[in-house]
Amino acid sequence: TIHVLACIGVPVSSTFSFRNPFPTPLTVEVYLVMEEDDAALNKEKYDAFSLLQNPDVVTIPPFTNLLVPFCFKPKEMTEHNYTVSIEAVNSENEGLQNMTWTYPILGIVE
Repeated sequence: TIHVLACIGVPVSSTFSFRNPFPTPLTVEVYLVMEEDDAALNKEKYDAFSLLQNPDVVTIPPFTNLLVPFCFKPKEMTEHNYTVSIEAVNSENEGLQNMTWTYPILGIVE
């Protein structure tokens, strides 16, 4: 789990690294998923995290790293649980179809 700390209303940006473990280029889609329990809550909690990467689909060369930047700007005093998913897309290698890596993120408000 990736931990990120922020004060209410103060944006904090951070990154984590994803390594393409394959000897071929890997095209992935990077997206943010809110925990189901949190999704039922208000829009302010939903908007606390955002991905800073454009575009959402990127091709990673063999055995290299992709830095995934994100921002945490909480608007209320509560824990925020999100997951960044990195999903293989448009792969020529059938074995990579439907392959997804997940990185849980815990946002803590100080």
